[in-house]
Amino acid sequence: MSTPDKTSRVLVYRLSEPKELEERDAALAQYLSAPGPGAPLEPWFESLPGGCFRWEDFGRLGRDRPGGALPGGAAEARRAAAAYMKAANEAANRSRAARGLDRNRHPDPFPIESLQPTSVRRVRSRQTGRDDHWLTIWTTALPATPRTEGGRSLVLGSTVELRVGEGRRVIGVVSRARPWSAVAIRPALRHSEDGDHAHGGGAGSEMEPALVYLLDNPFEPQRFLAPCWLIEPEDQESHHARRLWPASDHTVLPEMAVEERDGEATVTALVLTEGRRAARTEHGEEWRVRWSVANLGEFLAGERRVSASSSTSLPGPGIYQVELELEHAPTGAVRSTHSRIAVAPRQSEKRDPHTFIQS
Repeated sequence: MSTPDKTSRVLVYRLSEPKELEERDAALAQYLSAPGPGAPLEPWFESLPGGCFRWEDFGRLGRDRPGGALPGGAAEARRAAAAYMKAANEAANRSRAARGLDRNRHPDPFPIESLQPTSVRRVRSRQTGRDDHWLTIWTTALPATPRTEGGRSLVLGSTVELRVGEGRRVIGVVSRARPWSAVAIRPALRHSEDGDHAHGGGAGSEMEPALVYLLDNPFEPQRFLAPCWLIEPEDQESHHARRLWPASDHTVLPEMAVEERDGEATVTALVLTEGRRAARTEHGEEWRVRWSVANLGEFLAGERRVSASSSTSLPGPGIYQVELELEHAPTGAVRSTHSRIAVAPRQSEKRDPHTFIQS
C-alpha cells in the first residue's frame, strides 16, 4: 500500500572489506560444523568474496544413509534451519569472547535479525530417487530510513539457503548475505520526474514508491548497500524498462549507450540520476570509468582490452563482450555492468546512426 511521500533521509550500509573478514572466514568452517545433531560425515567448505560462503556435508547430501526421518513439514524444516543458524552464531560468539575479537571484523555467520523466510520445499535425491531434504530459503531485509515506523526493505540478491535433512540435520548452506560494518544517514534523492517536486508530501504530491537494496554477486565490486526506488514503468511488459532508480548519492546504477555507424560502434557510459534521468559520465574527478572489451575470439581465449575513458570503441563488425565499471569518486561507491553487443557489417548505402541503451 502506497503512502504519501515522507522520505527525506535514507540509510546506506558500508559492506565489510574482504581483508577485514580474513580471520573470520578462516574460522567459518568450524562454526558451521559445530551445530548438531550429529557431526558432519564429510564436510566441505568454500569461502566466497565479501564474506559469502558455501558449506556442505557430502557424506549425507543426496546419500542413502539412514539417520532419522525428514522434518514432517515446512514449518518444522524452517525451525530446524533457524536453530542451526542460531547455534552457528553462538559458536562464533564463544570464539570472539575467548579471543577478544572485534565483532565488526569477526561478524556472525548469519545475520539472523535481518533474515526473513521466503520459501521452503522438499528436494528429491537423484542418486536414491527418494525425498532427501528440505530446501529453506531466507532473504535479507534492512531498515531503509531512520524512522522507526519505516519498516524494512528487501535486499535483492542477498539470500541464505539451508538444506535440512534426516534427523533435522543441516547438510548444506549457501550464503550470499554480505556482512556490513557501518551505517550512514544520507539525504534521499528525489524520485519524481517533476523538477519542482519536493519531499514531505502535501496536496498534489505523488505517492512514494518502495525502497529496495541491490546486492551484486560476491565476485562483483561493491562497497555499499545503497537504496533504490522501485518504480513500476508505464510499459510493464517491456523487459528493458527501467524499474530501479537511485535513492541516495551512494547508489550507482550504470548503463551503456551504443552508437553504431558504418560497421563500427562507440559505447558511452551512462548513470541513472535523481528525478528519473540518465546522464553521460565523463572520466575524471567525479567519475572513474573503466572498460573491458573483447571480441568473440578474444573472449574465448581469455583476452581483453582494458581502458579508462569516458567511452570505448568497437572497431569493426562482430560480437563483443563489453564490461563497464563505474566508480563515484566523492563517495567511493562502485558498481559494474556488462553486455554482449553485436556490431553489424558496414552497408554500402548511407544510413542514420542508430543509438540504443544497454543496461
